[in-house]
Amino acid sequence: MKPAPRLANEAERLAALRQYAILDTPPDPACDELARLAAQLCATPIALIGFVDDHRLWLKSRVGFEAAEIPRDQSLCAYTILQDGPLVVEDLMADERFREDPLLAATPPLRFYAGVPLASRSGFRLGALCVLDRQPRPLAPPQAEALAILARQVMTHLELRRNLNKLARLVDQHRRTEEQLRDSEVFYENLVQALPQHILRKDRTGRFTFANRKFCDLLNKPLEAVLGRTDYDFFPPELASKYQRDDLRVMSTEQALDTIEPHVTPAGDTRYVHVLKTPLYDAQGQVVGIQGIFWDVTDRKRVEEELAYERDLLRALLQTTPDRIFFKDADSRFLRCSASMVKRLGLTDPKQLEGKTDFDIFPREWAQEYYADEQQVILTQQPLINKVFRRTTADGQEVWSSVTKVTIFNQAGAVTGLVGISRDVEYDIRNHLFRRLTGLSWDFYARYRTGDIMARATNDLSAVRMMLGPAVMYLAETSLTFALALAIMLSADWRLTLWALLPAPLVSVVVVFFGRRIHERFEKIQGIFSEISSRVQENLSGARVIRAYVREEAEIERFARQNEEFVRQNLRLARYSGLFMPLLEALIGLTFLLVLWVGGKRVLAGEITLGGFVMFNTYMGMLVWPMIAFGWVVNLVERGSASMKRIMEFLAQRPAIAAPAAGEVEIGGPGLTLRFEDVSLEFDGRRVLDRISMEIPAGSTVAIVGRTGSGKTLLASLAARLFDPTSGAVLLNGVDLRQADPEKIRRRMGFVPQETFLFSATLAENIALGVENAQRQEIEQAAAMAGRVPVVSSASWSHVCCCCCARTQPTATTYWTRCASSASPQAQWMPAWSIASCVRWRTRAGLARSGIPLARGRRGASTA
Repeated sequence: MKPAPRLANEAERLAALRQYAILDTPPDPACDELARLAAQLCATPIALIGFVDDHRLWLKSRVGFEAAEIPRDQSLCAYTILQDGPLVVEDLMADERFREDPLLAATPPLRFYAGVPLASRSGFRLGALCVLDRQPRPLAPPQAEALAILARQVMTHLELRRNLNKLARLVDQHRRTEEQLRDSEVFYENLVQALPQHILRKDRTGRFTFANRKFCDLLNKPLEAVLGRTDYDFFPPELASKYQRDDLRVMSTEQALDTIEPHVTPAGDTRYVHVLKTPLYDAQGQVVGIQGIFWDVTDRKRVEEELAYERDLLRALLQTTPDRIFFKDADSRFLRCSASMVKRLGLTDPKQLEGKTDFDIFPREWAQEYYADEQQVILTQQPLINKVFRRTTADGQEVWSSVTKVTIFNQAGAVTGLVGISRDVEYDIRNHLFRRLTGLSWDFYARYRTGDIMARATNDLSAVRMMLGPAVMYLAETSLTFALALAIMLSADWRLTLWALLPAPLVSVVVVFFGRRIHERFEKIQGIFSEISSRVQENLSGARVIRAYVREEAEIERFARQNEEFVRQNLRLARYSGLFMPLLEALIGLTFLLVLWVGGKRVLAGEITLGGFVMFNTYMGMLVWPMIAFGWVVNLVERGSASMKRIMEFLAQRPAIAAPAAGEVEIGGPGLTLRFEDVSLEFDGRRVLDRISMEIPAGSTVAIVGRTGSGKTLLASLAARLFDPTSGAVLLNGVDLRQADPEKIRRRMGFVPQETFLFSATLAENIALGVENAQRQEIEQAAAMAGRVPVVSSASWSHVCCCCCARTQPTATTYWTRCASSASPQAQWMPAWSIASCVRWRTRAGLARSGIPLARGRRGASTA
């Protein structure tokens, strides 16, 4: 059989068929009766009502036919729906379209077919009503008309069935809607009654039309006594007027009112109320009243104020602290940072750093190290405390930084990032201390040993760094956490909070007792460490002397005794530190026991809820770390304060030789004359120079000789104002040196000390010490002068030479100088082998002719 072609609007026809939902439905008696009536009217043994689907003919009703469906390509109905009128085939064998139809192969074969299309109201032919016979035959006109009428009856029945189904669905939907509405009303009623907020509704005249239980409890009235009343029936006139003005504004502008208002209670307390009023509309969209919701937000308001205050403190801290503070997320991206860090990175605005990582700022190897440290901190939740980095800044300055990083948690306890603090505290203090040490007079170094100075500049500075770094940071963090948690605990249950704070006096006693002991022990330990450092320095510096006098074993035994005392004092400090933290934790445990006992009894008595008690314990748990950290901070502070006391002892020192406070006197003139007028010098009550008077005119060369310890070096030191005379005066061009700035005096001389010292640098750098930007030619010329002194015009230089003994061999040329001595004022002649071992005052003429710009502190290679 040749398949029937498809209609042009086949997709729309199939969609219309599915709207009737007729396919694969159970048998319908009405359709079955119409099929039987068609068979009777047409006198055929077979009658079918079928619908043409995409790939099949589905039979809704069938008379004399067994199959429930037929493939569409083998269906005669597929041809029926192609035309508007009936399709009549008197003999299927005679029609070439159907000659190969499987129906013809049946026993007996079907020979006659007549079908009428089933057309919907929209004009789509959905199927056919057909009759079949096993004998060829015609279809009488009355039979054809009856078949058409029955086809219309079938479609009428289908339309009725579809409408009934639609109506049933609407009824069912309406029923479900009503059920949902009732459920919503019950849910809304339960919700508004259970909410902690006060909820009300008013009409346009200001009368209450609804109020929930919370609002009725506030008024202490039943609902019946509230409905139909106004604000004037329950509130003072001024408040009622304000409420009605707010209502009128909401209804007239149709804009919601959302505000927080302060209210003063009869007891005089200020309570904050969050008020939200919105307009109410009817079905036509007309405003018919207002709905109001309000609730007490006093606790939230106070917490917000505290948070705002703390936020301002944080902002001020980030703006003013010299430490570099930064906040990062879990991916090590910057969130916020302090102004000092912005300045260190060469930026102008903290926002330039937000969202960036260390890889955007630092060299890759630095950034990789920072990132690894931060991810380790986030992963393990263990803080990184005082990791020291040595870095070289862009200007070539070497900086030692101590970095601390700790994790940040959200309310759920999850790690959200970290906070870090980087500081150069030790670097700054060390520079300040070194600057002070270099400016102190020689008498200071006579009182303090080198080892003691080194101990204070290293060990004590590290303790101070711990005090000013982690101690300060953790003190700020723990204080903030403690204050916020305590405020919430007091607002939750002040009686239980007082029980929780009952062990606080014991904590104070423990902190004071152990803090004092730790301070005393650490100060003593640092003193012993200074003794050990001094002993080591002296033994290393005097190693040749110790070996020469075979004092090795004696010095080792002496060092061992000091070291044993150092260990013993450290063990005593460790015992106090070891008792301090466990005792503090025991007091914390006692606090939890008290709260559990008292709080549990109050829960059983119904005075507080179980949830409130759990919340209280949660916030009390937040106090554990601050209390433990506080003990650690006390330990650091006591150690740091003991070390700071030792450092301040140095910082409080003032140089004995300084510029005059009342204004200095300038020393002028190209020629400089040095005069001692009745100069005496005493040390510890013993006079070492007694009434020395002499004058050295400009242009002369003088050597001072005498026995060892007779005061030659002291006399030269007075000329350089390394000391001031006890009595008398040293004058330069008639100006008392005490009226001049010692720095300017020393800039005009070259000074070679009696004891030579080579710094850990090249020979050229040692020769050029004190001369900024010295050229190679100048260094070589100075070295030549020290080895073979050229002839220098006496008009260019004035010299005074301090020659205690001739330790250098004479050069090829020997110079004779006129000498004067405190022991023998008569002039005499003697060889001077090294003019480089002199104190030199330079005139401008001499500087111009020699070409060597000597500066203060210049040391030659010879000794005098």
